[in-house]
Amino acid sequence: MSVLSNFLRKNWDYLSLAAIIAYATLSIKTFYRPGIPIGWDHPNYINQAWFTLRYLLPKGRLLGWDPLNQYGWPLNQFYYCGPHSYVALLAYSLLNFTDFYTIYKLALNIVYVSYAPSIYVYVRALTADRTGAVVATLLAVTVFPGESAWLDAGLRQIYEVGMWGQSMGIVFSFVALALMTRTVDLDLGLKWLVACIWAAFFSSTTMVTHPMVFYSLAISIAVLITMRVLSLNARIFWRTVLDYTLIICFTLAFSAFWLIPMLKYNRMYHNLVWNIKWDVGKRAIIDILETFKPYSWLIIPLALLPIPIRVLVYTRAVKTGLKEKLGIVSLIMGFSIFAASLVTVNPSTILLAIPFLLAGYTVYKDECYHPLISSILLLWIGAGYESFRIGWVDLTRVIPFHEELAFGKCVALARYMLISLASIGFSRMTYILKKTCMKKFSRTASIMLCSISALILIGASLSSQLETTDIAYPVNGRVVFQLSIDYSLSAKVDELIDWIQHSSKSNTYILIQDTLGVVNPPSHYVYLVSLMSNVPTIGGIYGTRYITDPIANTEGNRILSIGANMLANDLEKLDVLARELGITYIAVIDPSLKNALNRNGYLKVFSNDLFEVFRMKTFNPIASIENSTATVRVLNYTVDNVVLEFRGAKVNDRLRVRMVYYPELSVKVNGRPVTVIPYYPPNLSKTIGVRVPFMEILLPSMNGIVRITYEPDVISHTTSLATLIFSLAVTSILFLRRAVKYVYLRRFYH
Repeated sequence: MSVLSNFLRKNWDYLSLAAIIAYATLSIKTFYRPGIPIGWDHPNYINQAWFTLRYLLPKGRLLGWDPLNQYGWPLNQFYYCGPHSYVALLAYSLLNFTDFYTIYKLALNIVYVSYAPSIYVYVRALTADRTGAVVATLLAVTVFPGESAWLDAGLRQIYEVGMWGQSMGIVFSFVALALMTRTVDLDLGLKWLVACIWAAFFSSTTMVTHPMVFYSLAISIAVLITMRVLSLNARIFWRTVLDYTLIICFTLAFSAFWLIPMLKYNRMYHNLVWNIKWDVGKRAIIDILETFKPYSWLIIPLALLPIPIRVLVYTRAVKTGLKEKLGIVSLIMGFSIFAASLVTVNPSTILLAIPFLLAGYTVYKDECYHPLISSILLLWIGAGYESFRIGWVDLTRVIPFHEELAFGKCVALARYMLISLASIGFSRMTYILKKTCMKKFSRTASIMLCSISALILIGASLSSQLETTDIAYPVNGRVVFQLSIDYSLSAKVDELIDWIQHSSKSNTYILIQDTLGVVNPPSHYVYLVSLMSNVPTIGGIYGTRYITDPIANTEGNRILSIGANMLANDLEKLDVLARELGITYIAVIDPSLKNALNRNGYLKVFSNDLFEVFRMKTFNPIASIENSTATVRVLNYTVDNVVLEFRGAKVNDRLRVRMVYYPELSVKVNGRPVTVIPYYPPNLSKTIGVRVPFMEILLPSMNGIVRITYEPDVISHTTSLATLIFSLAVTSILFLRRAVKYVYLRRFYH
């Protein structure tokens, strides 16, 4: 019995962590029913993860070229390299055991439950508080009824909106912060080097997973560095400089494969004025006040408790002088400003709390300042432009890229920082209550009081899960997390996909009106067309800043940047744009456009309860030669590889390929490199004011094979790969040394 009790006493937190992970998984067990989650962006993730698995992983890289969507775009470069690669790697390991869709749902499950261990290691590394760490894991996986599907990066966002890359980035951020917190306590040596390397690795994975989460992480790291510097300890100062210099170098090296091409091509290919703004203003504060509803009265006060409790304990144990009293005044001022900003919902003034809190930190050292100050900074930045103007001071003049960044995304990490604070606050509060009860009453009373406190917290979590998840399924007979099988929409789109698969369309695009913003549920489900049919399609993509977004995004009843009802009144414009873009077939949902196409003699080739597909009056090829005697045939059209055959051309004829001109595409005719010239369709610019560079190839012969392949930068790819190999080697050496030492000691003592 004593062995068991010793085991439980030593490992109760790990057992609790395992139980919370199981609890979270049971909350989403309905994910594993037949079908897939189809809300908003899920189909896009599935599509690109599958392409990563099928075409990129076998080549040992994560970036590629997808000619089947958006008139061609760099796969995993501008959007969600981390999530797509993660699903692909998971599928690579498990595809022999189950199907790809189940693996995708497993990936979502892992991301959601990973909040528990990641926030656990962060709180443990920060404070060594096991109780606080366990409470943090419970609160992190709890889906409170007030949780926002857009700003909070919790389970609702993972399931409903499908933007789970942000959640994955936050998980990586907490692991990175935990490792960075530990490095300063390690002596220089192999263990320290390994800790720095993997802190850099998780920082870089945050970057390639979700750049705005990395932006949030960078802010949090800056707070950590500031706290180290303010410790006024020479050793800590120089170690901070050394540690973070090394971490930054390794972060850049790990992410070089993605970062270098991003810096090279972002301005040209990913710089549209985005119509989706994350400038949330006061909603940043409102979200924090509402995210824990109906338990905001419990969580937010707990988040404000840790530092005052520590100061109270300190001042009761040590005589306070002028310095300590000034520290208390600074803390009171800082907390007052923070609380007042929350109550008045004023993001501009919240920043003013930080100088006072930092002044308090110089007197009363406490690692809890890190999540507190980080959350304040992130909320201030998360509010966007509204908070950047404080009176006559306009910080937008000095903050770089302030118009291009989705600052609202910073709110999510602030939320989880406050969860960490609330958990530590709960732990410290129960500790004080326990000690007080033991002094004034009895041990039994203190145990009862702590048990009641724990039950209140567990009850808050469980009642929330019962309302917002499927933890009670099938007892309650209700399914919260509905999948494609529960909607008629997916069946109707599947019929369209089946027709496309069997129609053998070649050398032309099929333009598909997106269902999102037109019919429910909101979903980009049509983006699965290219995955299932291997036919180049346009439509179904989420809103991006990629150069082709105005002519590729068909959500919200807009086609080619024109309202569908307006297009119905101007079919000549549709014809002109279709010829310019290589579109021969158009799948339409809008009734007015359907009627107009029917009335004007366009051939209907497919119809069901949702879509009608029409053939344009002319065949509009993707690849064509401006020569009536020449022919072009598509031999292969897939990720990283487009192969065309041409016959009957004249020397120096121009082959036009209506696919985006991208510098990392290699074009060869009959095995020899040829000149590629970007050309801009003139009618596209005149009609909708968009300039997109397509490809024009100078043909050196009358007949031949044109091969367009994606060839990424070798140096950046090699840099990242070499860094990973080095890191694995160093880590292996560390564990090998530990294993040898362990075996030696066992033999010595036995």
